[in-house]
Amino acid sequence: MGETASLSCPSRLTASRRRRSRASSRLKCLRLRLAVERRGRRPQPNFVVNFVEGSPDKAYDKAYDKGNARKKTRNRELVIRRSPRPQPNRCRSLEQEKTERTECHFSLLSPFPPVQTASRRGLTLAELLIVLAILAVVAGLVLPAVGRYVGQSRDDVTRQSLLRLRDVIAQTYWEDSGRALPRPADLVGPPPRENHPQLRYLFINPATEDAQVTYDPAYRRGWRGPYVVELPGAQYTVDAAAGFSRPYGETGDPAVPDGWGRPVVLQRPGVLLDGRQDVRLVSAGPDGILTIPPSKATALLSDTDKGDDVWLSFEVR
Repeated sequence: MGETASLSCPSRLTASRRRRSRASSRLKCLRLRLAVERRGRRPQPNFVVNFVEGSPDKAYDKAYDKGNARKKTRNRELVIRRSPRPQPNRCRSLEQEKTERTECHFSLLSPFPPVQTASRRGLTLAELLIVLAILAVVAGLVLPAVGRYVGQSRDDVTRQSLLRLRDVIAQTYWEDSGRALPRPADLVGPPPRENHPQLRYLFINPATEDAQVTYDPAYRRGWRGPYVVELPGAQYTVDAAAGFSRPYGETGDPAVPDGWGRPVVLQRPGVLLDGRQDVRLVSAGPDGILTIPPSKATALLSDTDKGDDVWLSFEVR
């Protein structure tokens, strides 16, 4: 959008003086244009400059780009105001209120070469090193807090999983199976399994070794699982070095993962004097190693035995 300048003269002149006035107005337009160019200033967008002639003094060659400014010198008035729209580069005559005016319209922006602005300076090596040092300090403060938060979240998820497993085993499965823990029924199948409670049988019917439902509503007995949702990729893997031995299951068995993605195991240390069974659900914790010995009673566990394992004990009868 370009700028426009307008020069006008009164109409009560003779024909020859009108022609001279038009020529003088065009000359003033050019002088104004050269004055702006000499100063090397880029004017503000779109303003109109009106000269009201009163005497044949030399042209007032100063341009001001402040909106709605008015400057007077002797019998000449310079009016600067915002133009409603860009005007084309042409000279024309207007008849308005019985006054003939000669206006010269031209663009103040288009004839000038573009103003060269200073290019943005990049960061120096010292400034870049300072920024990297600040980022390293912030990361050192934030990352430990984030790590503690993530570790606590995984611990909470594990404890919630153990609570839900306890309710499933001690209530639903315990009643459906006729007061028995989930464990294999056929000990000679391929491969032979050890006679130990295993969470695999919350997903697999121990009598049929598949997911077939054998629940009898009349007697309220039988397997009607799966009792928990099987997550994709959650499998038990035998790893004796980490404490995941064969009594807890075989490699490839479906498993219930803890907050760290490792399988939760079911331990049964023994039977108490009053006939109640001591049962534990154990997670290997952050280090991934099962520390709690499977045959030691819960009441006899020490802090060394527990390690960083996350566990939940309950009793059934």
